[in-house]
Amino acid sequence: PTAEDFTAAPWQVADGLRPPGLSYVRISTLARVASPDRDYEAPQIDFLEDHTYSGTSIINDRIGRMYRRRSLETTVDLRNL
Repeated sequence: PTAEDFTAAPWQVADGLRPPGLSYVRISTLARVASPDRDYEAPQIDFLEDHTYSGTSIINDRIGRMYRRRSLETTVDLRNL
C-alpha cells in the first residue's frame, strides 16, 4: 500500500475547527496452529482487511495451507474513552 499523505485533505482541518475524532478501532487477527497437519488443507485466503493475498503467497502455498487457522475480527467502540 502507498503511504498516506497527512498534509492532504481530509487530514487538514481549518483553523478553529476540531479534527474528526476516532470512533472505533477494528483489530483483525489471523491465528494458526504451531505445526502443520498433512491431512488438512485450509481454504485459500484472498484478502484480510485491506491486504490481498495471491495464490502464490506464503499463506496460500501448499505448505501454508496445511496449518489450521482462524481469522477473528474485533471492533472496539471508543465512545466512552
